[in-house]
Amino acid sequence: MSTSAPTNSISFRVQENVTFSKDFGQFLLQLTDLYQKLAVSTNAKDIADYENIELINGQQFFGVYGSIDPQKKIQIYRKCFAFGSINAGATLNIAHGVTLTQLTRLYGTCYTKVGDYRPIPRVSATTATQQIQIDATTTNIVIVNGAAAPIIEYGLVVMEYMKN
Repeated sequence: MSTSAPTNSISFRVQENVTFSKDFGQFLLQLTDLYQKLAVSTNAKDIADYENIELINGQQFFGVYGSIDPQKKIQIYRKCFAFGSINAGATLNIAHGVTLTQLTRLYGTCYTKVGDYRPIPRVSATTATQQIQIDATTTNIVIVNGAAAPIIEYGLVVMEYMKN
């Protein structure tokens, strides 16, 4: 089975079955090549660690804070936040403690008093006052629970960002 990808794709595949040469010089070349492919492949993957401390998440963006430069890759950081109850119509500010240059993603989930899980942000197709808004300022993550929304009992927020 063959697969295809754009020529500029960074989806390295490491061979699963390798036969090494018995010639020591060739063996070293093969081993070096395999190690380099393995390192590039591993380093190009999104790291699935979600912690309440700042971590490099393995993502890289092009450019330098607003300018596109495909030669310059910017590391992306991730930090997670757990929070408690938010009443209907109330706002919660969570201090994030990060000096960020650019936000790349901000999302989460919560559990409500009516016994369901909801995404954050949440859009209601029928009632705007049942939505859940999420924003970030230079100091806080701001969650606004809609005026007609059920009480949020608890939740998690994930912030991914560039920084200086």
